[in-house]
Amino acid sequence: MAREPKIDQHRRLGEIIEVLRRNEITREMTPEKLCAVMEELGPTFIKTWANSFHALRFPARSIL
Repeated sequence: MAREPKIDQHRRLGEIIEVLRRNEITREMTPEKLCAVMEELGPTFIKTWANSFHALRFPARSIL
């Protein structure tokens, strides 16, 4: 899998931060805000987040 150039990674991080700010998630996270954030960030972000979350909950050594 090819890695994105650093400039694209920084641009995407900026987009993610903007979405989070626009939805004011630091004030209160409601189900409606969570849905709005996920819709704006798109399916690739959701899949990446889900995979990361799974790795945190189930470290490789616990699966063996």
